[in-house]
Amino acid sequence: MKHSYISLLDMIKSLGESGVNKILSSFSSPKSPDTEEYIKDRAIEDAKRGITQTHIVLAERNNNWIFVGYFTVMPKTLFIEANIPTINTKKTILSLATFDSDRNGYKVPATLIAQFSKNFSNNANRYISGDELMDICLGTIKDAQMLIGGCVVYLECENIYTLKNLYKRNGFIRFTSRPHEEGEKRTGSGDKMIQMLRIIE
Repeated sequence: MKHSYISLLDMIKSLGESGVNKILSSFSSPKSPDTEEYIKDRAIEDAKRGITQTHIVLAERNNNWIFVGYFTVMPKTLFIEANIPTINTKKTILSLATFDSDRNGYKVPATLIAQFSKNFSNNANRYISGDELMDICLGTIKDAQMLIGGCVVYLECENIYTLKNLYKRNGFIRFTSRPHEEGEKRTGSGDKMIQMLRIIE
C-alpha cells in the first residue's frame, strides 16, 4: 500500500486551520490517550510556535487518502549517564557530547520522537504497520539531519512489551528510565517511562 506524509504547517497552508482541525478530530487511539489528546488539542499550536513539528501519515486506498497515523519530532538536549549501554554507541555519543561533571554524564544534541501513534478510527490502523510508520518517521529525521547534522534520536515509552519490542526491532536500545511526571497519563505497568535511543547512520 502506498503511504505518504505531510507536515501540519503544509496542511494548514493547503486546507486552512479549520480544515486541518476537522481531519485531526477524527483521530482515535484508545490505548494511548496522550497521543489522541495531543494531536487534537496541542499539535497545531506547537507547530505554529516552532516547539515541535507534527507529520500526518496517509495511506492511499481506492484513490482516497486515509489518515492512518502521525508522529511529532523536536530537537532536544539528551542527558545520558556515564554508563552508556554499548561501546559502539558510546564512541558515537562521545564524538557529539559535552561532559557534565556535576551530573556525571553527557549532554547530547538529539531529536526526540515526542509522539508516535497509529489512528484507530474506522480501522484506519489496518492500512499501516507500526514498523512502516516508524520507517517513515526515521526517514524524515534522517533527511533533516542530513541538512543540519546530528545522528541521535530517542523516545520515551510506557513499560508495554509490544511497544518496547517495536522500538527494539527498529534499532532502539534502552538506556535509562524516568519516573512518571505529575498528571502524566499511564497505560502500562510500573511507575516509570522507558527511554530508548538509536544512532541514525
